Amino acid sequence: MIYVWHTGHEINEKISQALHAGIPQNILKHTEWAENYFNSPNKYTAVGYGILRGTGDIFKHNQKHNVDYYEVDRGYINPKHFDGYYRISKNGMQAKYVDKDLPSDRLDKLKIERDNWYDPKGRIIVCPPSDFIEHYYDMLPNSWENAVKEALEGNNEHTKIRHKSDTTPLEHDLKGAKAVYTFNSNVAIEATIKGIPVVANRESVVYKWKRNAVPPTIEEIDKLLRFISYNQFTLEEIKNGTAWRLLHA
Repeated sequence: MIYVWHTGHEINEKISQALHAGIPQNILKHTEWAENYFNSPNKYTAVGYGILRGTGDIFKHNQKHNVDYYEVDRGYINPKHFDGYYRISKNGMQAKYVDKDLPSDRLDKLKIERDNWYDPKGRIIVCPPSDFIEHYYDMLPNSWENAVKEALEGNNEHTKIRHKSDTTPLEHDLKGAKAVYTFNSNVAIEATIKGIPVVANRESVVYKWKRNAVPPTIEEIDKLLRFISYNQFTLEEIKNGTAWRLLHA
């Protein structure tokens, strides 16, 4: 049995209804019922959009009890409501990269414009996690940011800390960058598309793909993007079952 957890929020509700339509043998639940679920000995696979309004607590509870969960969120590429893409990640906030050759059919539809903005003499862009992510992972405020700054200190590296609230256009920061350090931000994907090396935590889809600040090759980038294209879906694909089928292919 699969529980699709919904919160009543407009975005969550619309995606929850699509999940309900596209996943066989599931039950719609509301996070107001979470206390009963927490106290019940029966634990079921959980699916839900986002980590706010109680869904994050459901995911952490399932993780504690070694029960599968799927977190749905804005996609890696073209992440728009409701005519863009949504990622669906099993037992984590992002998909766990697997090194395999996937077809390019889904990637071709995204029509990605690639470039090479890497500059070995450029600065390092550091993108700390949001307050919500820190809370979800039980991190002390600014602990990840401080650890990265300490690691880079003394290396004569020119860095910029780019918080989620930064209004500077991302392209301005990425052009001529030497590397991007991030916890699990989508900036990792945008930087990779522009040929900029990324260092990310294990919560990011790029973690198992590449773990150092060496510029990726075109072949490496293409393999990552093909994997990503098979782990993000339109709302219609979620609704008609395509997403669930591809995730379990």
